[in-house]
Amino acid sequence: MPTPFGHGLAAYALGRIAGLRDRGDVMAFVAGGVIPDLDLLAGLALQGDPMALHRRFGTHTLLTPAVIASVALLAGRARARRGIIVAAGAALHLAMDVMPWVYVKAEPTSEEGWLQFVSAVARSSAMDIAAFGTLALAAWALTSRRRGA
Repeated sequence: MPTPFGHGLAAYALGRIAGLRDRGDVMAFVAGGVIPDLDLLAGLALQGDPMALHRRFGTHTLLTPAVIASVALLAGRARARRGIIVAAGAALHLAMDVMPWVYVKAEPTSEEGWLQFVSAVARSSAMDIAAFGTLALAAWALTSRRRGA
C-alpha cells in the first residue's frame, strides 16, 4: 500500500486529470488523499509507534469520506463543494489501499526496530515518489496552460 507521499502524489495527479484547476481544489483533494493516514501521527503521539493505530483508528473505513462529506454539507453551501472534494480524496486513499501495486514494497513495522522501520519507510517513499511523482509530473505537464501561449 502506498505511503502518505504516494497517496498525496496520486491525488494530485488524479485531481488534475479529473479537471481540478483551482489550486485550493487541488490541495483539498490532496489533503483528502492523505487524511486517512493521520492515524500514523496519532499512533506516534499516543503510543510512540506510528504503526500502532494504523488501520485500527477508523480512518481507513468508508466512514471517513462519509463524515467529511456530511460535515461539509452541514457547513453550508459555500463550503460544501470544497468539503466534497476532500471527501473524494479520502475515498481515493481507501481505493488505493486495496489496489494491487506492480512494484514490490517493504511494509514497515516498528516491531523490527526503529532503524529497520525508517529504512523501510524511506525505500517505500522513494518508490512512491518515483512511481506517483512521475504520474503527477505527467498530469501537471498535460493539464497546465503554458504562459504566453
